[in-house]
Amino acid sequence: MNDSINENTDNADNTIPDIIQISLFSLIFLLAVAYTILLLTRKTFRSNKLNWPTVNVCLATAFFSLIQLLFIIIRLANLSIIPCRLQGFILNMIACQMMHAYCVSSINRLLAIRYFNKLVFRSSRWLLMNISIGWIVGLLCAVPNAFYNSITCLTGTSPMLLKVYTCITTLLIPIHVVAVCNVSIFRYMSHVRRRVHSITNNRNNYNISRKRDVYVSKLMLLTFSLFAIGWTPIFVEQLFTTNEHRLPNAVSLFFQFLLLNSLLGDIILLIYANQPVRQLIKETFKCNAQM
Repeated sequence: MNDSINENTDNADNTIPDIIQISLFSLIFLLAVAYTILLLTRKTFRSNKLNWPTVNVCLATAFFSLIQLLFIIIRLANLSIIPCRLQGFILNMIACQMMHAYCVSSINRLLAIRYFNKLVFRSSRWLLMNISIGWIVGLLCAVPNAFYNSITCLTGTSPMLLKVYTCITTLLIPIHVVAVCNVSIFRYMSHVRRRVHSITNNRNNYNISRKRDVYVSKLMLLTFSLFAIGWTPIFVEQLFTTNEHRLPNAVSLFFQFLLLNSLLGDIILLIYANQPVRQLIKETFKCNAQM
């Protein structure tokens, strides 16, 4: 990705954008890590297995932000400790990991809702297996990028076929998977509501649980939509530009900050979507205000 390593622009002109990028990536990293620690350290949150895919999304986001910060520092220090092809591979790989983390989260939520009574889809083994597969697939999808120059290199660019492949595997397929999963959830819940006629205490508890799952799914779909909006211009830019033919610097910067704002918005939405975490934060602020 060229959001942190645009070597063809003047360093002096990039001082303010670099400061903004460092600040935003640092904030995204801190929020993702803090939310992950909160989910993992409190037994109430950790016991909710559907929080595990969210932790996976946060870890991928934190990893991406950390890598971007590292590459920004390397560029500002004029260091050449990482080959440009390796930089391109790492950036594409971790972008792929984030996209696939959303896929894993959506697939697991769909199965947990659709097959509510089958505990296997909420088991630790099932979730860990899916998360592991997501990381392996993300790594393998990015491997071809290690063998060609990319936007991270001063000379040469990736073949058009590889650019198209990267766009499909990293952007288009995950978008379709997440969209299909969430649409399936909404359609299934609509079908369930039409079938429910009698109301009992157990049915009320069942409906409350389902409504909560659908609410979280809506927020997850909004989160991924925001993510896709932020990433799409970057991929389109890589698809149709070369080192000799680039977009104006102002347009490229706009795409970069659109991506950063979408990442920040995603983390905030993920935190907001978790009602128990949201309630804990409110209570914590109330206690601090009363002291």
